[in-house]
Amino acid sequence: DAMPGQEKDYPLNPFKQPLDQGDSRIDIPAPDPALAPTFDCDPSTNAHRYRYLENSNGWICRAIVEPDGLEHDDGINGFTAENYYGTMADPTSKDPKKKNPTPTYVMSQINMPEKDKLTLVAEIESSKLHKGKNSGAPKSKGGPPVPETSKPPVTTGGIDVQSLGRDIMYVARAETRVKQGEKMKTCAGVSAFRSSLKFPHTGPLAFGAKVEERIKLNKKLRLNMTAGAIGGKAADGKTNQYLKGANVQFMIKGNKKKGEPTKLQVIGTAMHWKKDIALGGDIQAIQMVGPDSALTARANLNSRGSGSVQLRLTSTDTIKYGLVGLVPTVTAIWGFLTGNM
Repeated sequence: DAMPGQEKDYPLNPFKQPLDQGDSRIDIPAPDPALAPTFDCDPSTNAHRYRYLENSNGWICRAIVEPDGLEHDDGINGFTAENYYGTMADPTSKDPKKKNPTPTYVMSQINMPEKDKLTLVAEIESSKLHKGKNSGAPKSKGGPPVPETSKPPVTTGGIDVQSLGRDIMYVARAETRVKQGEKMKTCAGVSAFRSSLKFPHTGPLAFGAKVEERIKLNKKLRLNMTAGAIGGKAADGKTNQYLKGANVQFMIKGNKKKGEPTKLQVIGTAMHWKKDIALGGDIQAIQMVGPDSALTARANLNSRGSGSVQLRLTSTDTIKYGLVGLVPTVTAIWGFLTGNM
């Protein structure tokens, strides 16, 4: 019997568990990995090697299954681990970190398909909402609050690490988005890239910046404008190269309720590199032919005089359009048999 003032511990009784307090959630068994098909009597015999208890607020690990594995082989050569931080806010807390947390995503993937051949992919990304002192909706004199015409900017930053053969690629990026009303959105970002054998203090370096403006003209018309520049420096620190570019995109959206794609898309690009300017244009139109078919026409041309024109018909549920392809096939076979090719 328990002492007065104490209670027995019931770790497996859900009615005796405390309320959900974030990290105190009950651990549950993780799902078994989908092993490759095998001729063994029980394919899940080796699944116990990869079973563990996971928490929705903790790390989530998943095995990477190779679809083309050998017989009597699990086909698992790596795993993926990810975690989310700061996704739940507590409005009643006095701690600003708990009241306005910073969402952060961490992911890593390790795979070793062959001996002495290890691949690594890692990512960490975080977002921050910049709220000012007067970020709330302004109040009119003697009336209801006036709706906001703009929202606070959001900044997203991250670091990516990936192995490329013997080298390791490091990428640092940051982007800030500002939504001005319901029709305009401005985005600006910078990034840096470096490739090195071990640590990112040596090796080739590249950096870039971009500015993007998205305008919603009406319910269907969209206008996107982007300008950016990329600079690179070789490992010796002497060879420098710079590339500048701009892009303008005009779109006519389809009906989202009916699942229609973008009806018209016109893109114009300009690029400047080594005192050479290259211009290009691309236009694409999609017309629905019945409920399950679409006709796509596309044409592009650049300042060097090269381009292409494409016409394509796609269908998901009608076989009669596929029978059209039999006409040139039968014609070619007939010409081959009769010697008229």
